Amino acid sequence: MQSRPRWFFYIVKPLLNACLRILFNIKIEGWENLPREPYIMVSNHLSWIDPIVYVGLWPIAPKLVFIANAATSVKNPTAKFLIGLADNPLVPFDKRDRKSRLNALRSMLKHAEAGRNVCFFPEGRIGMEGKMCPFHSGAFALSKRLNRLVVPVGLAGTYNLYWRRPIRIRIGRPIAPQENETIEEMTIKAHEVMRSLIPPYPGDLPEPHRLSSLATMFRVEHHPFVFDGKQALYKEGDPDGYDPV
Repeated sequence: MQSRPRWFFYIVKPLLNACLRILFNIKIEGWENLPREPYIMVSNHLSWIDPIVYVGLWPIAPKLVFIANAATSVKNPTAKFLIGLADNPLVPFDKRDRKSRLNALRSMLKHAEAGRNVCFFPEGRIGMEGKMCPFHSGAFALSKRLNRLVVPVGLAGTYNLYWRRPIRIRIGRPIAPQENETIEEMTIKAHEVMRSLIPPYPGDLPEPHRLSSLATMFRVEHHPFVFDGKQALYKEGDPDGYDPV
């Protein structure tokens, strides 16, 4: 398992970057916070286009690998096509199946050990602009096991897409796992960091929203948002704290 993408992605990547920057008004802060060594990236989640945005904008190597719900990542034909163009950067899993979730985490561990940058949306679902759902702890368990830095990334603007939609990305300072810190404590700390990191909602452009069909193309199931944005960990029965509904 190599840390670099396959050769054809070196051709696709500049085209993907250009398309994203033509379609949307993208601004990124904090490039200097990306470590030189492999890291674990965590981001809030607003649309299934988010992994494509990161793959298209981030440095080409080491390869980014995301863990993603199979219902939206491989069953949507548009998503499947774009994911293939991006050198298949996803580890799909069934979030209702505990065994599938564990197998996906094991796959992410192998990717990380191979020197790739593994990426998580720890909310485990689509959130809202400017507010986060609670976190699952998988990314932070991996960080503790490998003693690897976690890079928090705040995202705004991809929830509702159209032509020249403002998208803002803010890369935070890496979070190092501490020996005397539990996985739960690290998860809570990262949630607090992320809350302050999410860029201000860029707002909507005046009507008409041209190419608003992009919103339909990249739409996913939205669970009820019942959180205050400050709850760091899921409680039993929260949507979507996983397990069968």
